[in-house]
Amino acid sequence: MDAILLAAGLGTRLRPHTLTTPKPLLPVQGRPILDWILGALPREVERVLVVVNYLAEQVEAYLQDQRHFAHWRAVRQEQPRGTGDAFRSCTPYLEADRVLVLNGDDLIGAADLSALVHHPAGLLVRPVEQPGRSRTRGSTGSSSPEPTAASSIGWSKSRIWTARRWPTSGPTCSRVTCWTTS
Repeated sequence: MDAILLAAGLGTRLRPHTLTTPKPLLPVQGRPILDWILGALPREVERVLVVVNYLAEQVEAYLQDQRHFAHWRAVRQEQPRGTGDAFRSCTPYLEADRVLVLNGDDLIGAADLSALVHHPAGLLVRPVEQPGRSRTRGSTGSSSPEPTAASSIGWSKSRIWTARRWPTSGPTCSRVTCWTTS
């Protein structure tokens, strides 16, 4: 299994901390966020692709020094065009039949990631009481800035997912399993 870590963002909501340090390298309990993520990846992950742009040299230097994965590659997203484009920039470098995709700034438990990769395809989500306020999708699937009666309980926006490598045409998977965190 390959893992793709989306780490090309500017980290504007964490300014001034991200003026000189990319968000994936901000320290949490003395370790960079990226180090926590790499350490939590399940043993099924054999190779890591990290999409970089903003302060990319710092992320690449960290990757050269890290000891979690011998097989990794930094993929430059020369012009940031969002998550879809970042993911698409990795497709020429995928080698495994399965892929796990994570944002490079989320701290996720190793047990949750391990459980997720044992499904043919899935999303890691968690229930939220006011999805509209946290920019998530309610039970109706619609996104709204303020909660409504129909969306007062829903699921958080998934930022972590796994699937088999997609074919060039037709459906990418026949079944999706949601694994929820508490």
